[in-house]
Amino acid sequence: MTMIPPRSLFLAILFLGVTGMSVLVPSPLSYLPFLLTLLLGGVLFLSRDRPDRFFYVACAAQPLIIACGLVNIWAGLFAVWMTGGMVAGMLDRLSSRQDLLFLLLFFGITLVLAGLVQLANHVLPLLVVLGAGLALALVVLILRDYQFRQHCAGAPP
Repeated sequence: MTMIPPRSLFLAILFLGVTGMSVLVPSPLSYLPFLLTLLLGGVLFLSRDRPDRFFYVACAAQPLIIACGLVNIWAGLFAVWMTGGMVAGMLDRLSSRQDLLFLLLFFGITLVLAGLVQLANHVLPLLVVLGAGLALALVVLILRDYQFRQHCAGAPP
């Protein structure tokens, strides 16, 4: 019995979700995510023998994510989740239990961020917090790199 590849499963779930959103959410832009999902499926099909397929799919999914986000923030989050699942499947990052836990962690973190954006009704405070977190992470990485270079150079601690 052959297993369905994760990218195809995530694309099917994405297609069903976007179709349901187009039918249920009254919006003048509700047809656009449906058409962009078809475009994403076409890119997925046409790049089937390319080694950098994940990059093409990630790039083709960005207009879909933006269009879904224009309709509803939760639809945009759903598109981000399905795109993340497709890319993780293409990079063979869904083969172990730890990989699945990291994907679920990604889902959880993005859910919290989307909830904060929804509650704040503005993106600027969230961007400031994310920027500060990124700056802190960069400082930690720079310090670790410095320590690694000192250790490899044979300098005493």
